[in-house]
Formats: sequence, structure tokens, C-alpha cells
Amino acid sequence: MAAAKQMEDCLDELKSTDAIVDKSVIRVGLVTITASRCVQCIGVCTDRHLDTKKHVSQTISASSFYLPTNERVVNVIITSRLDYCNALLYGTSAINVARLQRIHNSSARLILRSPRSDSATPLLRKLHWLHIVCIVHFKLLVLTYTCTTTRQCICVNSCARINRQEHCALRTTAYCQKLRQPKA
Repeated sequence: MAAAKQMEDCLDELKSTDAIVDKSVIRVGLVTITASRCVQCIGVCTDRHLDTKKHVSQTISASSFYLPTNERVVNVIITSRLDYCNALLYGTSAINVARLQRIHNSSARLILRSPRSDSATPLLRKLHWLHIVCIVHFKLLVLTYTCTTTRQCICVNSCARINRQEHCALRTTAYCQKLRQPKA
């Protein structure tokens, strides 16, 4: 209780002394703390609006570096870069998705030694690759399924509820599981 009172007093003092200059700079005593425009955690760069534009740019520049090399390097490095933390790309802009898809298509063309004029969709099918949007959705579905069935992630289990229904559209299942959206 005393710690909470001290924290409230400290915040009141900060408000009264105009320690906060603007939203990006905070002064506490003689120390000035400047907010960063981009935060990088586990290799993913996001800004204060949780925009992944910088992360996409870094992924593209790193992948473009390896595109002129041979097929094995492209298959290993570029696909792993595109696959790393791609669940965080859910809801990103169509421009970011298109930029990542261009790298994906270019790597498919290089692996199959196809000319640039060929359509990428049959090449992706031949390699058994999904489009970037489908990869992101698939990764989210796998993560959600894993968390709800294994009960390993407590934060997901606390907000995700499964509705079990006896009758389902598919004949092969005895019951159907549907994920209920958490209430805000």
C-alpha cells in the first residue's frame, strides 16, 4: 500500500513539474529519456503503431542480397527469412504483403530456373509453396490450434474458448470444435 502511495506521489510530482515535454521525450530529474521510433525484439522491428514496414524492408533487403546466388542458398536462407515470425505480419498492409510476395516469387523463379516473364503461381504450386497471405494465416491457425489443444500457452488459453458442437458439417468428425472470439 505504501509503494502505491509513493508511486502516485511520484506521478503527481512529475505532472506538476512539467517533466513530460512531449510524447517522445521524458525528463526525470537530470535524465532525459527519448523514445525510439522502432523497437527490435527477437529480430522483428515494430514502431509505436505496431507497423511492420521496417521489418518487411529489412527482410526484403536481406533476401535481395542472396537472390543472385544459387538455388540451395535461396531455398534455405530466403524461405527461412520469409517464414521467421511471419505470424506477426497478420493484418499488415497489402503493400507490405506484395513486397514480400515479389521476393517469394523471385526465389521460386530462381529455384526452378524459370524466366521472369513466367507466372509465379504455377511455380509456387510446383514447389508446394503457399502465397504469403496464406502462409501467415496458416501459421496463426497452427499456433492457435497448438495453444488450445496442448494448453501450453496460458495467455491464449485464458482468452480463447472452444465451443464443442455435437453436429458438424463434416461426417468424419464426431464433434466439431469452433473457436469463440474473446470479448473485449
